[in-house]
Amino acid sequence: MRATAYLLDMDLPIEALIASDGLVGLRRFSAKDVEAIAGACNDPDITRWTSIPSPYTIEFAQLFVTLTDTWRHEGTAFHFAVVDACDGSFLGSVGLDSVTHPPALVGYWVAPWARRRGAATRALRLMTTWAFDTLPLGSIDLLTKVGNAVSEKVAAGAGYAALRD
Repeated sequence: MRATAYLLDMDLPIEALIASDGLVGLRRFSAKDVEAIAGACNDPDITRWTSIPSPYTIEFAQLFVTLTDTWRHEGTAFHFAVVDACDGSFLGSVGLDSVTHPPALVGYWVAPWARRRGAATRALRLMTTWAFDTLPLGSIDLLTKVGNAVSEKVAAGAGYAALRD
């Protein structure tokens, strides 16, 4: 029932923040994010540590923005733009996949121009809190590639515990 109420609330204006801690906010993606998404996703660190295709084109970014609304309406995945809560500038992305096929899986990236400000940790905390408060989830998994110490630090800062095989 909480997920249904959330889905109705998701028809808020695109600019409306879904969650915020006063410094970082989460909102729906919009067409105005396409160029920033494409620019950020061509960053070598993003292509190295994520499964985002490279080169990442404007067309990929446009499709991604469209799909985020489709997934949200289906209730299968929830991806949000990470923005500066004060001026609305684009900082990155945080998303929750496999919502209907647990465990849910969270992922994130931060644009090169927004790094080293704690945006990833803040966004991950916001997404995790929002997800557990809004969706009927028992757990959320977070996977990092071996050697991605920065992402491991972000995960730990947001309260995720490392599990090793």
